[in-house]
Amino acid sequence: LRGSYRFSTEHDYTSHGVSLGAGIDFAQNAATLDLNLRAIGDTVGQSGNPSFARALTTLDAALTFTQVIDPVMFFQLTYELAHNRGYQSSPYRYVGVGGSGLGCVGASLCLPERAPGLRTRHAFAVLMRRAFSDVLSLGVNYRFYVDDWSLSSHTALVDLGWNLGESTLLSARYRFYTQGAVVFYQPQYTSIGTDQYRTRDRELSELTYHRVGAELERSFPVGDGRLAASLSLSGNFYEYAAFVGLDHISALELSAGLLLEI
Repeated sequence: LRGSYRFSTEHDYTSHGVSLGAGIDFAQNAATLDLNLRAIGDTVGQSGNPSFARALTTLDAALTFTQVIDPVMFFQLTYELAHNRGYQSSPYRYVGVGGSGLGCVGASLCLPERAPGLRTRHAFAVLMRRAFSDVLSLGVNYRFYVDDWSLSSHTALVDLGWNLGESTLLSARYRFYTQGAVVFYQPQYTSIGTDQYRTRDRELSELTYHRVGAELERSFPVGDGRLAASLSLSGNFYEYAAFVGLDHISALELSAGLLLEI
């Protein structure tokens, strides 16, 4: 059994989150069933407008089944259900009607973004990992996502792990992601009613994403605990099929982390 509480705040956003979970092993500890429940309450604000406050509630449940096949292989199945209720737009994003489609440039009407207040999401994932020797292992992960905004996506991940020592792991990863657009997204809105849904969020448009990276992890004993250090480098490429003003993004990402376990 486990539980946690999280609080975060900034000048235009406040969030409270509660998580409860339970797991059970069976089949002589060769199988595990795990349930995780989350409830998140957010307040969305707008910089420079202290009277702007919109509520967003998220309820999330994830059920995961893990099965050890043999001493060198296991697979995992996950189903996740999430429901969002409340303000799901950006208070800083505006949509132009007519014009060039590049924000409100040349538009005859400029309206705040407006997204539905309800959203239900489903995700199904399968993961399999196998060790080919004492130092080399391969993991493959696939995830399918769909929601009632008519957005669907596919994610595939390949992860190759190489143990350089008892406390050192080098990983090479490739991630591919593709999605369609939500039903109310348009690259250009030529005409629309003020009460209709509209967005200029590129993450709700049709897109494809590639990520290639490597990560080095090493742990050190510290008293009765351990200190884990990580360093990763990755290249990222986004391609947008129908977003006016931006068709791709290329980025190089470098990150480092430290985790102390007591």
